Amino acid sequence: VWACLLALLRWMLTGCGDCEPPAAAVPAAAGSLIKGEDYLSLGELDAAGREADALVVSAPGDWRSHDLAARVLLGRAVIAERDGRVAAVAKLMREAADAYHRAIGCEPRIAGLWRNAADAAWLAGDRAEAVASYEQAMALAPDDPRAHLRLAQAAFEKAPDEARSLLQQVISLDASIAEAHASLALLDAQQGDSGNATHRIMHAVELAPDNAAIRTVQARVHRLLGNPAVGIEVLLAVPEGGRRTEPASEELASCWTAVGRRDRAADAWEACFRANAHRTDAWRFAVLAAEAALDAGDRGRAAALLDHAAMAGAPAASVTAIRARAATREDQRGGS
Repeated sequence: VWACLLALLRWMLTGCGDCEPPAAAVPAAAGSLIKGEDYLSLGELDAAGREADALVVSAPGDWRSHDLAARVLLGRAVIAERDGRVAAVAKLMREAADAYHRAIGCEPRIAGLWRNAADAAWLAGDRAEAVASYEQAMALAPDDPRAHLRLAQAAFEKAPDEARSLLQQVISLDASIAEAHASLALLDAQQGDSGNATHRIMHAVELAPDNAAIRTVQARVHRLLGNPAVGIEVLLAVPEGGRRTEPASEELASCWTAVGRRDRAADAWEACFRANAHRTDAWRFAVLAAEAALDAGDRGRAAALLDHAAMAGAPAASVTAIRARAATREDQRGGS
């Protein structure tokens, strides 16, 4: 629920943001660099990639060559994520992290390069590398809250005390970052501290009232505090586009399940499936909807959803397993 992968990738596409000019620019690379940046801003990734490839060959000692190559890879990852090609996203992020490290090899003093390398490694699934790079970014730019926030998110599940300390540092550096307040609220809710959790999540919502990710965390906080019905109200008020993302759908389904309405959890997952039918992994949402429908006792709906899942490319084993469970339940019902 932390941040939409797609949003993070798009933010990273803008560059490291706080890059210092290199000590000695490479004049021969300037034209290609400008053209590459222009192509990237227009979304012409193939053309930008050609310029980046040429720069890596003609100016391998200029960090900007590798930074541009990394951002082309990020652009391709955005498209892969949109299409649900999870393995491709991880591969592209691994390649982007490597490109950022080549840039760092040319100019190791730029905190933004370390932070972007860490983001790419994190999204590629290499948390150890990400943490090390975040720490380096923090050492170079101790007053920049972004690395602190990312590192807190990386530590959230396994080291909540460390995450809390980092989030408090983020707020001390910039109290307007809604994600930090929402993250602290979630930590409070997990510990049963309803007073602080409620105060902090309301403040996060005040800072970012239209942010679907913050609203999703708000719903989760209410569910963890024993008020899933409030979480449902929160998410049903989110515009359809934000409500039908995977994180929001997962939380809405969890809230419906918590109030004993697995049929409505099936509704949430089915809506997510239909809204994301273009994704190559959309079958996952149809399978989750089918499981919820089966749990709600609606065998016919579950069967129809499994048909949709199969047509969307679901592995045969997943479909067969749920159908077998449905048949078992039917046999048990008949035997009783």
